[in-house]
Amino acid sequence: MNNKLSVIGDIYSEDVFKVIMDYEIARAKRYPTPMSLLCVEILPAAENPDTLNAASNLFASALKMHMRSADIPCVNGREFKILLPATNQNGLNPTCMRMLSVFKNSFEVEDGSTISFSLYIGGTAHDGNETLSRDVLLEKGQAALLLAKQKGINSYVIL
Repeated sequence: MNNKLSVIGDIYSEDVFKVIMDYEIARAKRYPTPMSLLCVEILPAAENPDTLNAASNLFASALKMHMRSADIPCVNGREFKILLPATNQNGLNPTCMRMLSVFKNSFEVEDGSTISFSLYIGGTAHDGNETLSRDVLLEKGQAALLLAKQKGINSYVIL
């Protein structure tokens, strides 16, 4: 099954992501609700060099089609972060499995060429109390991503 993708620029930069993340963290502290973070590294494969150069944008397009409207994505090269407000650790497992399922297929781009993605996914969750901080989420998310890389392609680790 091929999915059609177009190139978009609809994902936040790291700087904007951190500002939004701080706002969401403050809200999760004030009204204790869980929060999760996914760190995803993509390994794209395509025959067309132009398609390969646009891999991050193409991945972002596919990601936006399969996210909740409340989820907050960010991109820095081939690494994506997704903040998932009101999501606890029990919600991360199916989210990671869904991402791997969606991205196991190749995608068709506007010019007819195809691209496929292999993923490493690291995730972490927090209950949303006074101990929640951006640094804690980012450090645990990166540590989980590193463990996923050690585990192998198309794997995920949740800490």
